[in-house]
Amino acid sequence: MSEEIIVKPNEEELHDEVESEEAEEEIAEPETLDELNSDESEEEIPEPETQDDLKSEEAEDDIIDLDKEENFAKQEALEEETSGEEKTEPEGEELKAEPESEETEDARKPSKEDLQKELKRVNNRKEYRNVLRNTIFVVVFVAALAVLISSFFITVLKVTGDSMTPTLDTGEIVIAQNSSGFEPGDLIAFYYNNKVLVKRVIGSPGDWVNIDENGNVSVNGVALEETYVSEKSLDPTDLEFPYQVPENRFFVLGDHRSASLDSRSSVVGCVTKEQLIGKIIFRVYPFGVFGGL
Repeated sequence: MSEEIIVKPNEEELHDEVESEEAEEEIAEPETLDELNSDESEEEIPEPETQDDLKSEEAEDDIIDLDKEENFAKQEALEEETSGEEKTEPEGEELKAEPESEETEDARKPSKEDLQKELKRVNNRKEYRNVLRNTIFVVVFVAALAVLISSFFITVLKVTGDSMTPTLDTGEIVIAQNSSGFEPGDLIAFYYNNKVLVKRVIGSPGDWVNIDENGNVSVNGVALEETYVSEKSLDPTDLEFPYQVPENRFFVLGDHRSASLDSRSSVVGCVTKEQLIGKIIFRVYPFGVFGGL
């Protein structure tokens, strides 16, 4: 067997070795600093590569986030569809289109003057319609009233001829009140051969009428004061006087005796109740002689 021989160094030798090692370490410090600087420079050179790597990593993270957002959006869309709330892009387009439509509506809004003109036109149309309706109503009402009154109460007549001058002249308009009872001196209207004649009542049914050669008239022996007569005359006549008036008839004469065809002639004769229209009570026209008769 071999024996290991251990030789113990001296203390002085150990001390010298330690000092030599420390001196070597101190001498090597500059080299270590340069080496450190070179190492740091070497580490700084590849920095751009690390930044690109970081950017790529960030881009990858963004892509992952986008994928997550898309998945999340899809999930929300599915949930909205199931809940019955539909939100689609066309709705967004419609929402975008709403301001445009509002702008067009604002552009189409009429001005204040246009509104005033339109309001005035509408009011004029309404007023015209009201006036027209009221006018038609008045015309219809007056016509109906005239027919009713003329049928049961009065008759409007226009005078033609000169047999009643100076009391009535041609062209005058008079009103006759429908009645069947008359007194001597009344003006009456009656039908004769599809014409309407106006004469003055002289004798009632049963009266005796006499006319002398000078045209003076008496009834039942009493002479009449006829201030309304012009040109007294016996003619034209074919009757014998005194003359008794038949029942239900009236003896009539015109005020213009020489020009009147009346009960003195058998052509006209006495007026029956069936021929009677009514008593002349009012003169409507001309306005200068407007009033009662």
